[in-house]
Amino acid sequence: IALSYCWGKDPILATNLSNLQDFQESIAIKELPRTVRDAIIVTRRLRIRYLWVDVLCIVQGSDSFALSDWEKESAKMHHIYGGAILTLSAAHAVDANGGLFHQSSLEAQLLCTLSPGSKYSGRAILGLETPQFFIKQEPLNSRAWTLQESLLSSRVLSFGTSGLRWKCDQVLYHETTPNLQHHGSDLIGTETLITMKIMSGVVQERLSSKPKQILKEWKAILENYSQRRLTYDTDKLPAIAGLAQLVNRSCHDRYLAGLWKSDIAQQLMWIHRGRLTGNVIEYSRQMQFRAPSWSWASVNGRIQFP
Repeated sequence: IALSYCWGKDPILATNLSNLQDFQESIAIKELPRTVRDAIIVTRRLRIRYLWVDVLCIVQGSDSFALSDWEKESAKMHHIYGGAILTLSAAHAVDANGGLFHQSSLEAQLLCTLSPGSKYSGRAILGLETPQFFIKQEPLNSRAWTLQESLLSSRVLSFGTSGLRWKCDQVLYHETTPNLQHHGSDLIGTETLITMKIMSGVVQERLSSKPKQILKEWKAILENYSQRRLTYDTDKLPAIAGLAQLVNRSCHDRYLAGLWKSDIAQQLMWIHRGRLTGNVIEYSRQMQFRAPSWSWASVNGRIQFP
């Protein structure tokens, strides 16, 4: 099982060079942040032996050993989240102490069920807002790293503002509407979800016939990704590298600082929409080099393709 969550601003227990040997022997559960403790409970209830948590499984710090370990492990996100039986998502929590278990929003549960009449089958469910509204407002979905964590995972159990959600390669279920199947993705369009399935090998089709569609959806992923926030701006490309590995496996293309060579003319047409800070839109570029100026990764904030 893998865990997807927000760290938050406050320091949390982490593996570093000084405690690495001790942690390899044992870790006091009571010292772990609440979200990790809750994830351990779920993992044990499911009788699964291993839980992957980034802050514990990747050595943290600014020393050369930690930086080397981060560089090596951060490049494995495709294998970690893509290979996990299940990803637990602390979608509602603003930090690592927010936990998985919480009281769901009452607004999301105020639903009205209507019968369409004798001539029609099924039912209509009306709510104050759609489940997607609450999903987009959740703290986890404002973070850049968590987009690929969600898309790479074959199964995600989200502890969200509006209740529990289950997403797999076939369907998306919401606790508030348990009898409805929401086909598609909770964050991006149905076409993009299908493309991700094809890239990950879930859909058994000839990948060679799909490169144009995959490159088209890559732009949709970038538009979503660019709206999200990073603690360290230098992570702009590393935080989406796992998805890039999937694209490369399917398209066998050359990756150029966030763009693909075979579609370079189209992908160079990105527009910088900026980043909203308070009531002001900032159009800032990188302070420290992370990508060439022609790449979308060189700017901070939202981008859009025509």
